[in-house]
Amino acid sequence: MSIAVFVLFKNKFKNIKVNKTFRKLITNLSKYTLFIYMAHVIFIILLENDILKFNPILSVPIISLIIFTISALLAAGFSKVPIVNKFIM
Repeated sequence: MSIAVFVLFKNKFKNIKVNKTFRKLITNLSKYTLFIYMAHVIFIILLENDILKFNPILSVPIISLIIFTISALLAAGFSKVPIVNKFIM
């Protein structure tokens, strides 16, 4: 199923032009995906309390955006550290 979805998107969107700013943003974020994947669990645990549990239609996208943003910013910061950059980035 996932292969079919991949091929569909690949063929459907192969002629779309993307501006340079968006392409640069995606390229920079792709460098941090492993770190974001590893760090997001920490923030899920930290944000897991009764304060953030309200209407799921609103809370899931808001919390997801908060966790992704914090993880991406942390990854960008840690990319400046040579040892972390060598092993994780």
